[in-house]
Amino acid sequence: EVIKGLQEVRKRIEGFRPVIDRNCRLSNRVQARSWEYLGYHADLCRTLARAIEAELTGPTEEAVRQWKALDGLAVDQESETNPVFDTFLFLLSIRRKFRGLQRIGME
Repeated sequence: EVIKGLQEVRKRIEGFRPVIDRNCRLSNRVQARSWEYLGYHADLCRTLARAIEAELTGPTEEAVRQWKALDGLAVDQESETNPVFDTFLFLLSIRRKFRGLQRIGME
């Protein structure tokens, strides 16, 4: 059931992605920026769902790859999201909660 739930999370995010992308082009810059932040959040959630699923289903190599992808995505987005999102706190929380990032030596 957990795996199905994670797959549903990804499916819903991907289904809503066109709405986010469209609204990122709004003429009201404040509203457009909010949609951009939602897009960053959607990317993190989709990647986190993949990492958790890989962790639960194995093999270890795929789980490691997905955890690295999550870490990289958060760090890569940091310059855009730092006014509204604490990347350090996010990664610290994820590392405490999930063993995947701990296993790849990112503690």
